[in-house]
Amino acid sequence: MNKAEYFLRRHSPTILAIASASGVIVTSILSAKATPKALALISEAEKNKGEELTVVETIQAGWTPYIPAVLAGASTICCIFGLKYVTAKTQASLVSAYMLLDSTFKEYRKKTSALYGEDADMIIRNEVIKAQIKDFDLQTNTMLFFDFNSMRYYQKTMDEVLAAEAEFLEAFHTRGYACLNEYYDCLGEPRVPHGYQLGWFDIENNDPYNCKELEFIYERTLIGNDVECWTISTNQPPALDYII
Repeated sequence: MNKAEYFLRRHSPTILAIASASGVIVTSILSAKATPKALALISEAEKNKGEELTVVETIQAGWTPYIPAVLAGASTICCIFGLKYVTAKTQASLVSAYMLLDSTFKEYRKKTSALYGEDADMIIRNEVIKAQIKDFDLQTNTMLFFDFNSMRYYQKTMDEVLAAEAEFLEAFHTRGYACLNEYYDCLGEPRVPHGYQLGWFDIENNDPYNCKELEFIYERTLIGNDVECWTISTNQPPALDYII
């Protein structure tokens, strides 16, 4: 693949977006310029006929000045559909890549537990938490939580966390599906960029991930200088195809 081809493939969405926007502007300008010419041709045709033209005759007399505008409009439409195709193709590739990564990670966890015992997963999780540790000034009557689905800390009371879990699970079981950001809405925490793409699915028990029994798991651990932290995870990780 040469540099020009690589550049076009990498930047094709941006190029098509610019071309589409430019096409709209160019089409408008060409249409505006063509209108006086078309009116002049129609007026001349009426003089030659000696009476008012019919609709068909009006179109036949005045359509030629609009040819550049029509071509520009057609090109713009092609760019718009091309942009949609490229975007859909890119999204499909990303979803496939994430699904492969998710499958690989699950297999890795199974092999780790099989080779090094059930405690290995907890040891690794604690090391991940420690790697993300920051200096915290714990507020009065709050506890420190680490959420594995977003890889971030937040301070809440246990009652707030359990209430958010109950609210989320009620909505999930009532509707049959829910995304990750809905949980953070219940928790009162900022949403995450991938929170609408990940979620759980259990519509009428068509449940490939056994999410009907979705549970939140809380585990106590000590990090840093004997700082108590509760990790939050789920017995089934959120899936990319939860809404399909």
